[in-house]
Amino acid sequence: MFSMLLGIFLVLVILLLLYFAFKVLLVKGIFKAWVRGTLALSSLILVLFILLYSFDFLSYSSYQNEQKVADVAIHAMGDQHFQVGLTVSGHTVSFDVYGDMWQLDARLIVWNDLLSGLGLDTLYRLDRLSGRYESTEDEYSKPRSVYALSSSLDVGDLWQVVTDYPWLPGIQGRYGNGTFVPMVEGAKYSIYLKQGGLRAKPENNKARSAVQRF
Repeated sequence: MFSMLLGIFLVLVILLLLYFAFKVLLVKGIFKAWVRGTLALSSLILVLFILLYSFDFLSYSSYQNEQKVADVAIHAMGDQHFQVGLTVSGHTVSFDVYGDMWQLDARLIVWNDLLSGLGLDTLYRLDRLSGRYESTEDEYSKPRSVYALSSSLDVGDLWQVVTDYPWLPGIQGRYGNGTFVPMVEGAKYSIYLKQGGLRAKPENNKARSAVQRF
């Protein structure tokens, strides 16, 4: 009996509060002001998200199939220790890489056939440079080398969104993995972006000999 009375009392209180809330909102245009304020705040939040994702979008470059995207030069620094010079658009950055092989990875944003037909090119962004040892024992016991070549904010990472939500129409996020390539003193490689990911092409005899032995 007490529970029923308590339930009725709570329902009456809720209805009374709703009555006063709507009465206040409807008096003197308060409801209209609330709607306008809500729309204005929502618009500002939407603009912020658009700016964040647009900024991230502009960090990608367009490419055609089998386009050269980078050059790599290898210099030995010690035993299983190399300096890898990565040249992109004429700008070179060097990295200390431990191991016997190196790998370059990229993020890809791919459009469907309709949007591609309208002129939208696949987008790419170099994502990571890493080293690897040929021996499994060395891989677990010796220093590892992984370098991020780009970054996105937690909010505004376009590639992460289209990867997490593959049902989004017209757009897909893919990871363009490169194969591991041997590191030897003086080797030079050209990096090409193809449908399956990144591919390294030996550009001198030292690189060609290393790839053949590998």
